[in-house]
Amino acid sequence: LALCMGLPAAMGKPGDRELAVGMLVSGSRLFGSLAGDYISCLFPGRREWETVQQGRRLTRNIMGQLEDAVEAYLGYCNDGQTCIDTDVRKAAVLEECLAGVPVVAIAERCGCCQGTVYADIRENEKRLAAMLF
Repeated sequence: LALCMGLPAAMGKPGDRELAVGMLVSGSRLFGSLAGDYISCLFPGRREWETVQQGRRLTRNIMGQLEDAVEAYLGYCNDGQTCIDTDVRKAAVLEECLAGVPVVAIAERCGCCQGTVYADIRENEKRLAAMLF
């Protein structure tokens, strides 16, 4: 259902903003590639189809806002004049998460422990939540 309808099918109302951002980041590849119109046979009624279309529009809008926030955040983290090593790593962790890379592999690539990657993920979620909400 999430692939067909988007975010409304995937979640209720999240308890907090960081949780919502975490769900968006972890599901970004899924929500970025909504199923094609062939799913219309699953929802034969006009009312159901309109609900599906509304969910898909909402998902596209939210994912566009996430992309804009991620782009601005990565620009901040990688700014050549105010560059901080930990922010550069946080940006790399975010990009890897968006690509669906497992935490173990991210830790290996970044040369840090998994705990550091999880801490970076939480910090990324906080920062992006502040930008989105």
